[in-house]
Amino acid sequence: MYSDFVQILVGEWGMTPSSAQLVEDNKIDLNLMKETSYSDFSDLVLLMPVGDKIRFKQGFERLHKNTPSNQNVSDANVSVDIQIDPEAEAALKDLLEASSSSSTQFSPNIIHVESAIPNPPPGTQETSENKTPPQVLTPRRSPRIQQQQLQREENKEKDKDGPRKNLFGTSSKQDDAELTLNSHYSLQILLLSDPKGKAVYHSYSHEKSLTTKQKAVLANLIISKELSESKNYTISSQRFLDLQKYLKRLFPTEDSDNWYTKYRVVNSLAQSARGRLLDVYYNIRKDLIKSQAVTSKRKRKSLSDEEVQATKPDCEALKFVKTQYKPLQTVTKHWEATFQLRLEEFNKKNIPIHEYFALYPVLGTSDGAKLLLNDFNRKYPNLVHSFFTNWPTFKRDFKGFVESNPESHNKKTCDKLGIDLNVADDDLADVYTLRLLAALLVKPLPKLTKEDCTEGFICCVKSEADAVLKGEQRREKLKLAGRRLQPFPIVVVDDTPAVIKSYALINQVLLVVDSPSAAIDMCFKTCFLLNANYPAESKVAWLFEQKYIYNHISEYDFFSAEERKLYKSFLEHKAQSIVA
Repeated sequence: MYSDFVQILVGEWGMTPSSAQLVEDNKIDLNLMKETSYSDFSDLVLLMPVGDKIRFKQGFERLHKNTPSNQNVSDANVSVDIQIDPEAEAALKDLLEASSSSSTQFSPNIIHVESAIPNPPPGTQETSENKTPPQVLTPRRSPRIQQQQLQREENKEKDKDGPRKNLFGTSSKQDDAELTLNSHYSLQILLLSDPKGKAVYHSYSHEKSLTTKQKAVLANLIISKELSESKNYTISSQRFLDLQKYLKRLFPTEDSDNWYTKYRVVNSLAQSARGRLLDVYYNIRKDLIKSQAVTSKRKRKSLSDEEVQATKPDCEALKFVKTQYKPLQTVTKHWEATFQLRLEEFNKKNIPIHEYFALYPVLGTSDGAKLLLNDFNRKYPNLVHSFFTNWPTFKRDFKGFVESNPESHNKKTCDKLGIDLNVADDDLADVYTLRLLAALLVKPLPKLTKEDCTEGFICCVKSEADAVLKGEQRREKLKLAGRRLQPFPIVVVDDTPAVIKSYALINQVLLVVDSPSAAIDMCFKTCFLLNANYPAESKVAWLFEQKYIYNHISEYDFFSAEERKLYKSFLEHKAQSIVA
C-alpha cells in the first residue's frame, strides 16, 4: 500500500508511482514543499522521467499558489479591526452611502476615514503645520507570513555570498568530491555527474540490460570513488554488499552476484569472494602497491598482530638463536621461547625468505624443517593435519574422475606423461597424482615450458645427486626468466619405479622429509608461515591445493578460470558417483 503522500502525488498530480516513491524516499512531504522553492529539488528532478518532471513542477506551482503567502493580502486578513468613535458612527454611515453613488474609487485594501473624524472645536482650527495626515489602516499580517518573508529576504542575502544549499545538504550543482555513496540515490547522482556513467545509465533505461563493457565502466567508476574516500585504500566485505544492493536497485534486471559474491561454504567446500567490483578493487590495489602508494595489507595481517614487550631473557634467547645452531636441545628451547618476538621482527622489517634463513643458522641444518613446522603449528593449529586428513579421499576421487572418460583430455595427459594412477605404492601414487594435477592446471610462461612450470609444484629426478643439480638448474633458469626460486618439493624416483627419497628445497637448503606428501606439506607451510609467494610458474596448482585440500582461503587469493573449470568437472563427477 502506498502512503497518503504518494497517493496525492499519483492521484492528484498525475505522477508515476516510482517517481512519487522516489520523492517520499528522500523524506519530502507537502509541508516541506510549501516552505521551499522549486530550485531546491533540482537534483531530485533529474532522476525523473520527462513527463514526471513536468507534472511535479505543475503540482508544485499549484501547491504554492494555494498557500497563504501567495494569496491576496485581503484573503490573508479576513477581518480588520477598526476602532471608531461612537459619535462618528452615523457620519461614517452617511459617508459610505454617499461614496457608493460618487465616482471616487476606494482601494479594497485601504480605507480612508479622514471625513469620519468629528470637526475640531471652534478656535482650534488646524493649520498646515499641525494638520494631521489622513489615517491609513493597512491589513495586519500573521506572524507566520512575516517570518516567511523575512526568511526569503535572508536567503536572497545568502545567495549573494555563494550557491544556495538544497534539501540534501549540498549545492545545487553536485560536487563529486563531497558525494558519499550511502544510498542508490547518491549512486545515481555519481553516475549522472560522470559522462561515461551518464551514458550507461540512460542506455540501461532504454535497453534494460548492460553490456560487459558497460559493467566494467560502472565497476571502475564506483571502486575509484570508494578508494578515493578510504584512508588506507581498502574496502570491507560489508561495504561491497552495500554497493551490490545499490546497484541492484538501479539495475534490477542484472544479476547481483555478478557484482559481488561474498565468501561462503557450499557442500562443505569453501568458495572465495568474487565479482566485478572485487576484480577492479584488486587490480587498483595491485597498482597502488606496485607504485608504493600503499603497503601490502597481506603481510601485516598474516603475521602476529600482537605487540610484544621483549624482556631481557627473551632478548638473550633471540640473540642465541641468531648466532648458534647447536646444541639442538638448547636451540629448540630458545626458538620456542622467541616465537612472538621473531614474528614481530619479521612483520616490522618485511624480511625475505633468504634473509630469514641467513638470520637463523639453525634453519640451514636438517633440523630447520622441524622448527619451521613447529612455528606453523602454533600459528595455524587448525591447518596442522589438513593435508594428511583430506589427501587420501581427494586422491581416490581424483583417480576415478580421470579414468571415468578414457577419451577426455585428462586421460590423454595422463598417458602422455606416463602416469599410472593404479600403482600399488602409495608414495608413487602420490607423486603421479600431484604431477597430473599440476599438468592439468599450469600453462607455459615466457621463457618457460609447461614441464618447467609443472616442476614448480613437484619435481622428479633419478638420483640424489640430481636433486642438488636440479635445484641449481632451476634457480638459473628462473633467474633468466626474471623470477625467484621459491620452495618446491623434489622426489627421487628410480627406474623400478619407486620413490627413494623426498626433499623440500627451501632457500638452497635440501631438507630431507619422510614422503612426497610430507615434502608438499612442508613447502606449503613454509610459504604460508613466512607469507612467501607461491612459485609463479605453478601458482595455480598451489592455490588449488590450498583451497580444496587444506580448505583454506583468504580475501587476497585469486583463483583462475582453469582451476574453477577443473574442479567444477571434478565435483560433477563426484556427485554422479554418489548417485550411482
